[in-house]
Amino acid sequence: ERLARKVVQGKGFDFTDLKGQLEQVRKLGGMGALMDKLPAQMAGRAPPADQADRQLRRQVAIIDSKSKEIVSIVDTGFAVHISRMSGSGRYVYTIGRDGKATVIDLWMKKPDKVAEIKACADARSIDTSKYKGPKGNFMDKYAIVGCYWPPNFSILDGETLEPLKIVSTRGYTVDTHEFHPEPRVASIVASHRDPSWIVNVKETGQIWIVDYADLINLKITQIEGVPFLHDGGWDATKRYFMVAANMRDKM
Repeated sequence: ERLARKVVQGKGFDFTDLKGQLEQVRKLGGMGALMDKLPAQMAGRAPPADQADRQLRRQVAIIDSKSKEIVSIVDTGFAVHISRMSGSGRYVYTIGRDGKATVIDLWMKKPDKVAEIKACADARSIDTSKYKGPKGNFMDKYAIVGCYWPPNFSILDGETLEPLKIVSTRGYTVDTHEFHPEPRVASIVASHRDPSWIVNVKETGQIWIVDYADLINLKITQIEGVPFLHDGGWDATKRYFMVAANMRDKM
């Protein structure tokens, strides 16, 4: 009854309520099981059950940090793997496992997506350019998507997500020096000290420093790590980058 009042009034329905309702749906067997319980005349108008279940995994919720209420629910790619804030703090960039990148404007009265692109078939990482200094102002000028398939990273326009450059990650492993045809891009982080991204190439065990100051003459410094590079990030000073290689139990 309390939840019904919140829904009717359009106020107070927060993240905890949403989480509770989704848990109830799962306990009942998912959307497919609920569809089976609908009267025949209603079931005929409902979307296919598998489509409803998939849609639940293609959204992100924008939540007010003070009230804990849901401000907006935005359609995105499938099973969003990571979200990155823009350097300005205005936009959120998300990447779905289906390779769909989405830009959400948080300054709109009701936050919503303002750009979207299917960058590849399978992806895990996204970030923007975050450097502003003597070498130029690149704040949110570019975005980068790291793909599992095809194996590459794509540099996009930071505002429109228009593709600007695609770079293959195929190459040789650092330990056995064997050619690997499909090394996936794992984590990507943006430097605040230089116009560059740290790109981790999973199977080959290489850490790439990608200098985006000149996209036509792109500079990539390859540092040998160990396979399989996975999640990584900055230390508190943002001077040192740390990454885990889950195949070798090393950092």
